Amino acid sequence: MSRFAIFLGLCAVAFAGVVRAASLTVVGFNVQSDGSSDLVIGRQLERSSDVDLWGLTEIYREGGWVESMRGAAGAGEGVEFGAIVGATGEGNENLILYRTGRLVLLGSEELTSVVEGKRDAAPLVARFRLDGETEFLFVLVRLSDWGPTRRDQARRLAQWASAQTLPIVAAGTFAFEVPEGGTTGDEAMAALLAATDWQWVRPADAFATACGQARLVQDFVFAGGAARDWGGVAAVSFRQNNYCKDNDSDRSSSFRPVIAAFSTDGRTDGVAGVMPERQVGPFLPTTVSQGEVREAREEPSQPALVTEAGTAPPPVTEAGAGPVVPESPPPRPATAAPVYPSAPIAAPAAAPAPPPVPAETAPAAVDPEREALMKRLEALEREAREIREALEDEE
Repeated sequence: MSRFAIFLGLCAVAFAGVVRAASLTVVGFNVQSDGSSDLVIGRQLERSSDVDLWGLTEIYREGGWVESMRGAAGAGEGVEFGAIVGATGEGNENLILYRTGRLVLLGSEELTSVVEGKRDAAPLVARFRLDGETEFLFVLVRLSDWGPTRRDQARRLAQWASAQTLPIVAAGTFAFEVPEGGTTGDEAMAALLAATDWQWVRPADAFATACGQARLVQDFVFAGGAARDWGGVAAVSFRQNNYCKDNDSDRSSSFRPVIAAFSTDGRTDGVAGVMPERQVGPFLPTTVSQGEVREAREEPSQPALVTEAGTAPPPVTEAGAGPVVPESPPPRPATAAPVYPSAPIAAPAAAPAPPPVPAETAPAAVDPEREALMKRLEALEREAREIREALEDEE
């Protein structure tokens, strides 16, 4: 064999394991559906761009939030967003939205062993392949607000996490009660970090994510396993003073979203996802890294594309083990179909009836489309009033 052939062979071996660097932008956002408007939250998602993964906690599954949030995430992005929704939480479920152009969903499951019963939403796990190469786990978490329960849940989550071998990115409301600007939280946070290799992707100033006088960081992004070397950076969005004040109008969440950027080669200078700085107009975008500020895009919503957690694709398995495919796939759990107002049914042709007596004229039929437009108009009027008040406060 010639020396040149040997050289080519060595080069082939050297480059066989090379993996291209890939960026990843994630957002953890407690939308607090029982105290906010899906129109406002959807607007926040629509006015964002370049986000690959949305982790939304406390969504209202039966209230149509899955479809509206999925459509809002994909507005103006030029690609559909898939959705994975949890079954636990009793009206405060977890929802993962992912950019289908870059992320292939390999499996999903709820970690029901972390919580007791279905009242609390179990952590939702999705296994993805990024840009056709890097596999990782995305974990969406909403831990209990009650200290003893939160501590037990954190320990159970740590037990699961310590057994994983794939890179892990975790986001959500962990409720660890870190004071604004601080670096450490409560016993639950200590228990989680002591039993795992997770690292907090800490915003530079650790700005408070929860509204209230306590000024607490309750929402986090963590990196575990190989993801610790992905050079994660994070920022808190909607930092203006009137964000929490507007929550009194029952429109926005009382939690701020956390946006984090990663790159599999550890270089995050060029990674920037965009979220609006305000929850109502005018929208001023904010970036995670030092990239240039860009105006977020806005387009109409897209149709739904929803996957039940743990049904199809198959459940999460370790890399190399292959998906578990049962001989007879289990039946899909029955879910109530969304109810939409139907169009009036035309009556069969009949002889013309005599004209009604004016005093007893039947009321006009309700037009569902007109009602929806009127509600939207009222929402816009309220938004205009809030913008005017915000501008007056700034003066």
